Amino acid sequence: MINDLVRARSGLILAYVATRLLTSSRVVHADGPQSVRAALTLNEVRALAERAGLDNCSLVRRWPCRFLLTWMRNN
Repeated sequence: MINDLVRARSGLILAYVATRLLTSSRVVHADGPQSVRAALTLNEVRALAERAGLDNCSLVRRWPCRFLLTWMRNN
């Protein structure tokens, strides 16, 4: 299982606004949006899963601006 951020404009906007509403920390103001910029897109996650041989993995979007990838080995 992998649960992580999705790189998308909506996530970047949400991170920018939320970090400023929830804290006055300049570190958090910088780190929140930077984490979204460093995240993968869903297409990049799919491509990495295929390269890793994760056949029949499940990739679904989760709120807010996240994804969940699950895979189980066939015995």
